[in-house]
Amino acid sequence: MFGKLTELLFLNQVRKKLSQYNINIVHFLQGRIRLQSHTWIVNKDLVLTLVDRMNQEHFIYQVKFTKETGSLLINYDTAYLTTGEEMENWFSILDDVYKQHYGSEKEG
Repeated sequence: MFGKLTELLFLNQVRKKLSQYNINIVHFLQGRIRLQSHTWIVNKDLVLTLVDRMNQEHFIYQVKFTKETGSLLINYDTAYLTTGEEMENWFSILDDVYKQHYGSEKEG
């Protein structure tokens, strides 16, 4: 029970951070998360930069973009990504990429 509660609190924290960029969690399973944003449908450069940066992370196996739905499927190593501190690395990538494309930390 404690593990499930911790997971729910963690997901709420992640959802809050992602909402700053108009990104939604479509589904989440250990080792696999699908994110979706309308912004990614219309801004190909942004999403390709994001995919490239995330694919450079050693704990991420694969990031796949689906243009039709504006979604990213991220497969990652669950042994590495277990705490909020480690998840901050993903947020740092988002911050950097969005700042590069929009000139600020948050999407327009």
